[in-house]
Amino acid sequence: MFKKPAGVLMFLLVILKVLGTAEADHDCICITSVCNCRYQGLTSLPQDLPTTITWLGLGHNRITTISQSDFSRYRSLETLELRWNRISTINSQAFYHLSNLTRIFLYENRLTILRSDMFVGLGNLETLELHFNEISDIQAGTFNSTPQLRGLHLSINKLTHLRSDMFTGLGNLETLELDFNEISDIQAGTFNSTPQLRTLHLHYNKLSTLRSDMLSGLGNLENLHLYDNDITDIQAGTFDHTPQLKNLALYNNKLITLRSDMFTGLGNLQELSLYSNEISDIQAGTFNSTPQLRRLELYNNKLTTLRSDMFTGLGNLGGLSLSNNEISDIQAGTFNSTPQLRRLELYNNKLTTLRSDMFTGLGNLGGLSLRNNEISDIQDGTFNSTPQLRSLFLYNNQIQSIPSHLLVNLQHLSDLWLSNNNITMFPFEDLARLQALYVLYLYNNQLTTLPSVAYDILSSIFNNPWPYHVNIDNNPWPYHVNIGNNPWPVVTIPGSNPWQCDCRMVDFRLKMTGTYPFENKITCSQPDSLIGLKLKDVPPEDLICEEPAIASFQEIANNPLVQGESSIHLFCETSGIPTPDITVTLPSGLNATVESVGRVTVDVIGTVIITDVTAADAGLYVCIATNVAGSTLATLVVDLQTVSTVTSPLASTVNSLDSTTDHDSSKPTFSSPIAVSSPSKLQSTPVCPFLFFLLLSSVL
Repeated sequence: MFKKPAGVLMFLLVILKVLGTAEADHDCICITSVCNCRYQGLTSLPQDLPTTITWLGLGHNRITTISQSDFSRYRSLETLELRWNRISTINSQAFYHLSNLTRIFLYENRLTILRSDMFVGLGNLETLELHFNEISDIQAGTFNSTPQLRGLHLSINKLTHLRSDMFTGLGNLETLELDFNEISDIQAGTFNSTPQLRTLHLHYNKLSTLRSDMLSGLGNLENLHLYDNDITDIQAGTFDHTPQLKNLALYNNKLITLRSDMFTGLGNLQELSLYSNEISDIQAGTFNSTPQLRRLELYNNKLTTLRSDMFTGLGNLGGLSLSNNEISDIQAGTFNSTPQLRRLELYNNKLTTLRSDMFTGLGNLGGLSLRNNEISDIQDGTFNSTPQLRSLFLYNNQIQSIPSHLLVNLQHLSDLWLSNNNITMFPFEDLARLQALYVLYLYNNQLTTLPSVAYDILSSIFNNPWPYHVNIDNNPWPYHVNIGNNPWPVVTIPGSNPWQCDCRMVDFRLKMTGTYPFENKITCSQPDSLIGLKLKDVPPEDLICEEPAIASFQEIANNPLVQGESSIHLFCETSGIPTPDITVTLPSGLNATVESVGRVTVDVIGTVIITDVTAADAGLYVCIATNVAGSTLATLVVDLQTVSTVTSPLASTVNSLDSTTDHDSSKPTFSSPIAVSSPSKLQSTPVCPFLFFLLLSSVL
């Protein structure tokens, strides 16, 4: 009589096994109170997991709907991860049984609206992550059921307006992320329900104006991110509601002028980022309301002049970035209001001259970056007001010389960057007083020689107790060398200059012992016989100087027309070691050199071009060649109406040849020149001493 019930029981067991197999069709891994069900292709929540689990990971599945029945078995859950699913629906009171839940991760789903009944039962929830959804609306009262929420993440959604009833119930909220939405307006009172908010992210939205009522209720806010909006105006009193604000990010907006009433109420602000706007003016008193500001970023704007009233009120400022503007002038006293400034960035501007009154008031400045400007002149005393300077960046400018004693006041200077300029003169002797110097960049300049004191300075820097690196070739990155037990690279030395290996380098060469790597990096550019050789490989007796000589000074035949107007082309062929400097004295008595600009130009090989020729250009031309070994000269007479005549240096003038060609007397004509073949040396002048004195004194 028991056979029939036994058969029924067996049938029921089979049915239960089949059903159980279907429900357990997953590979969730459960260890103690943690279950990981990620990447299982699940479309619903498994119902066969341990009921005592506190952590459940369901990310990267295909779940579309969440209901209350899904969690009735798992009432001990504290963390629920549902990211990267396809959830578009969370049914009413879906989390009702999860009163212990403190964290929910719902980002990367398809939610479009947050309803008021969605989070009922989550009285202990502290973190709610909803970013990367398609949320366009939050119903009033949605967060009334989450009074303990500390972090609410709603970035990368489709919110357009924030209403005053959206965040009610969030009295303990500390972080609210609303970045990467499409928010163009914030109603007054929106944040009245979040008095404990410390961090508010509103960047990457579409705000255009900050009204004075937008931020009410944020009395404890410390960090406010408003960058990458379309903000053109900040109304007076906007920040009166945020007296505890410490960090304000307003970069990548469209502000044009900073007014004196923009930042009132920010007495505790420490960092203000305003870079990448369109700021062209800062009104006097703008920063009087921010006395605790430590860092001010104004780079990538349109400032052209820094006035003395721009930075008043910034007595505690430590860092100021003004790079990538269009600054061409800094008025005297501009930095008198920033005595605590430690770092000043002025690179990528249009400064051409550094005056002695530009940096007054910067007694504590440690770093000054002036690279990538158009600086060609630095006045004496420019850095007298910056005795604490440690790093000075002046590379990528047009500096031609460093005045003597410019650096002697910088006793703490450790980094000096002067590469990629046109420096021909550098006061190496001044470096002897800079005991802290251990980084020196002078490559890619126009230095031609190194005095013996330079060797002493470079070797002493090299022997500093700090580690070092050496850069002396045409590499923009340092050539790293370590000495002893020093673990870091530190020192650099000049290279990639047109070194002239002549008598001026003898003393430096005699001190070379092969001890220091920089000795191996000085390559000769002149004279021709030594091009490409390392200075260390040149015997000292081969480092010679030769007096200048002029092989010829003549007019180039068949002078061309320049832009339809007549011109004179002369050529003064010289030789000597080092290459002589050429000066040409014109019939007017004026001198032309390679630095000359305008109607008369002289190049380094001795070509002279006179354009827009007039009758005043006829007469005696004198070519004077000078180097450290001596000087010599040659003369040339040009007659614009007939022919040019050439005279041997310091000899009688050759008579002009008679012209046999008819020509228009209103235009200059040219005859074949007579070359000067053996000009006399200056030291053996056979002609009138008085005439020679007049010629020489006009250029020396």
